[in-house]
Amino acid sequence: MSSPFFRCLVFIALLGSFDSMAQSQGTPPWPGGRPQIGGTVVQGRVMAKGQSKGLDFASVALLKTTDSSVVSGSLSNGGGYFSLEKVNPGNYLLQVRFLGCRPVDLPIKVPGGGTNLEVGNLTLEEDATQLQAVEVTETRQSTVLAIDRKIYTVDKDLTAKGASALEVMRNLPGVTADADGTVRLRNAVPQIFVDGRPSVLTLEQIPAEQIDRIEVITNPSVKFDAGTTGGLLNVIMKKSTTPGYLGSLNAGAGTGRRYNTGMNLNLKEGASAWSASYNWSDFYNPLQNKTLRQNLSNGTPVQTFAQTSESQLGRRFQMGRIGWDYTLNQRTTLTTAISIGDGRFRNNDVQPYTWTQKTPSLISDTFLVGQQVNGQTNFWKYGSLQWMLRKTTPKAGEEWTVDLNLNASRNGTDAQFLNMADSIRAGIVFDSLQRQQNNNGSGQNRVITAQYDHIYPLANGKWEWGLRSNLRINSSDLTVKVGLDGGNQEINPQLSNQFEIHDLVNAAYLNRQFMLGPWGIQAGLRLEQTQFDVRLPALGDSSFSYRYPNGQANWGKAIFPGVYLSRKFGPHELQINASRKIGRPGFFQVLPFILFADAQGFRVGNPALAPEFYHLAEFNHQFTKGNLSMTNSLFGRYTTQVITEYVYRLPKDSNILVNSYINGQDQSAAGLEHSLRWNASKEWTITGNLNAFYTQVNAGPALNNVSRNGWSWTAKSQIAFRPNNRWSLQWNGEYEAPRILPQGITYPAYGMDLSTSLTWNKSWTAVLLLSDVFNTRRFGNTIQSETLFQEFIRRREVRFLRLTVSYRFGNAEASLFQRIRRSGAGGGGMDMGF
Repeated sequence: MSSPFFRCLVFIALLGSFDSMAQSQGTPPWPGGRPQIGGTVVQGRVMAKGQSKGLDFASVALLKTTDSSVVSGSLSNGGGYFSLEKVNPGNYLLQVRFLGCRPVDLPIKVPGGGTNLEVGNLTLEEDATQLQAVEVTETRQSTVLAIDRKIYTVDKDLTAKGASALEVMRNLPGVTADADGTVRLRNAVPQIFVDGRPSVLTLEQIPAEQIDRIEVITNPSVKFDAGTTGGLLNVIMKKSTTPGYLGSLNAGAGTGRRYNTGMNLNLKEGASAWSASYNWSDFYNPLQNKTLRQNLSNGTPVQTFAQTSESQLGRRFQMGRIGWDYTLNQRTTLTTAISIGDGRFRNNDVQPYTWTQKTPSLISDTFLVGQQVNGQTNFWKYGSLQWMLRKTTPKAGEEWTVDLNLNASRNGTDAQFLNMADSIRAGIVFDSLQRQQNNNGSGQNRVITAQYDHIYPLANGKWEWGLRSNLRINSSDLTVKVGLDGGNQEINPQLSNQFEIHDLVNAAYLNRQFMLGPWGIQAGLRLEQTQFDVRLPALGDSSFSYRYPNGQANWGKAIFPGVYLSRKFGPHELQINASRKIGRPGFFQVLPFILFADAQGFRVGNPALAPEFYHLAEFNHQFTKGNLSMTNSLFGRYTTQVITEYVYRLPKDSNILVNSYINGQDQSAAGLEHSLRWNASKEWTITGNLNAFYTQVNAGPALNNVSRNGWSWTAKSQIAFRPNNRWSLQWNGEYEAPRILPQGITYPAYGMDLSTSLTWNKSWTAVLLLSDVFNTRRFGNTIQSETLFQEFIRRREVRFLRLTVSYRFGNAEASLFQRIRRSGAGGGGMDMGF
């Protein structure tokens, strides 16, 4: 099974090695010069004042004097030398920058003829004002609206302090999160990437303190997975290349036994940049869920099931991460990152319920009064390794990367369920039942991703191409024992399960970007080979699988084009895009095993599910002028073989509802999204998002050709007030209108958060958050057919108050400053006031 993956992996490695060897030939060490065809080489050396050695890793950029556009750039090497190649004749401005030094701007004129231009030694002086303790002010916006994506800076959101990535998602424009932790982007489920690659982590398991920013991409190009049918949320983890060291410590506590602590440290010395982080959190939630079901006959209830669940939900997480970036030379960078983490979940539920049977032939109805008590303890352990090599070439703008990502997790569960019920008629108990169930299981999840990407610039645009192989291996072994009325417990083969899944996707893509008059055009094609295999030892070692393509067949399920057009005029920018994507069934959607949800219902997968295919289109308009930035989008989505949930009564027992999945006929959706960011004044910033969409679902013959349609909308806003550099106030609010389901409709969901922060002594910050101010965040839905009505209401969290205190520190003790201090009379460190 794994041989195709490893063949692809070896090919990617060889391709990267070939590029490396090909591009390293004929590149003697600098200085010494080398003739270049079709341009002039601008070279020189960056020095520190009073020092005889060159200054390494200074930033050098060459700008046109006409429009200040960047023509070329590089970093000085270990001897302070730099070289900018293939520069056309003309007038330029050479800029040299290094932290803690005064900038150097040198006007130069580059002659023709392809000869070298030597600009000599450029000396940098220490800037005392940069080395003093300074008060750091906000330089990055919390939300950046771009034409093809939205970039959300986590550090600028006060509600993210001490939170998880899942809580952060609630504030992203166009993104919603429900009680199960499922996020939606424009009413579709997006893929979650970490640093641009798949991960086994859930959003709840990623600490917000370790996140730098999140990119929201609604219609990713062919460079990304064809499975990004609902868009892409790319979580970018923190790291820094600032010389010296920077760090922070934080701790927090809140109502509901909420505690969190963590640290971040970044160190840059010479060619190495290190980053390290650790976060720990523990919280407890008392929740209440409600369920009402009615079996109908000619529209009249004949059986009614009502249940209230009182839950005590506990979560503990911890995660550590270490990253290392090493600059081998001016053109080559090696990145390595390691993450480890674990968590424990504690769920205790008390579920009293009543079941009523209408019996016309009897004087009194029959009642079943009972209570189910659940106690569950689950754990998970996680580890990942990321390795990436990035190399640029002498051709300006050309680069390639090779990376390998390994993710692995292990989980386990130990749960006990006790169901006690009495049958009552006319006030008399005529039967009693006691049922015990114990679940004991474990599982593993491994993801291996290898990828090669290449960018080749042209005079009018560029080529992009790449290869990718992603192998996901999931295994689980669950043993369920059931006993009745205090008797011995025996293994229940219907509830127990054992499976192993191999999900392999190999891909190749090609992208071409160019200008056609005033329009920028990007057209690409992605090919994906899918191999999905499931082995079921618990079912007589049976198995099932699918392949796309399969020999000469199913090629239509493997080809995914994408076209993107853009144009700028004044403060306006337009973009039109269209793409085709695939939605493969999730492994829990296809597993034919039973999972009990409560005493009267369970969920089961459908191994006959086929993939769904999406046709996406967008029209985006962005307007930016002064302090105002607006993005308007019209989008459409047409899905065939749509995978949908459906509910039916168990044929052998009409009192039990089965929740499963099925392929419907098709689904159409269209909508409008409006995002706005307005810096109303120096103190006030307003961000808003409105998303309205229309959905039509044609369920097909399996669901009696039910067709449903309707409008829904979501809105969210953030208002930030910063009267000075010490105080900040923030208000967040969101509303989700009801949306249609194939057999029902969801309830509206809404909530509001208030937060404030105070900074003192330039290093200390305290953030106070009141989440869900009015305690209104509830999620629910109704399902209705000719024979069934169900109402379900649940919560994920209740209102809480949390205080987080953080301390920032830093020291700009880079090698340059050490040499400067040694040559002078001073000594010691330089507090940067962080």
